[in-house]
Amino acid sequence: MFKPIEVGIMGFKNGHVTGMFDAMRSNAMFHVVAVSTDVKTRALLEERYGDEHLFDKYDVFCSDEEMVKKHPELELCVCGGTNAEHIKQFRLCA
Repeated sequence: MFKPIEVGIMGFKNGHVTGMFDAMRSNAMFHVVAVSTDVKTRALLEERYGDEHLFDKYDVFCSDEEMVKKHPELELCVCGGTNAEHIKQFRLCA
């Protein structure tokens, strides 16, 4: 038996992230633990998915820094911010 990879999602500003989020949520190899996103994006995603409880089973943070600090067990982070934010997010994970 394998241990699922502990995943954090850093934002949904990049168009590829929702596809990765969907794939990881439905694959036993991954365990999405935490998400960082702003309130507006969260509401938009809940509306798009038609699920106001979409993020209830994840720890949700308003900052990438706080998410990484509270979840040192993360083994993989999806850097889903804008292109300008990617290097900052990458450095947080290093």
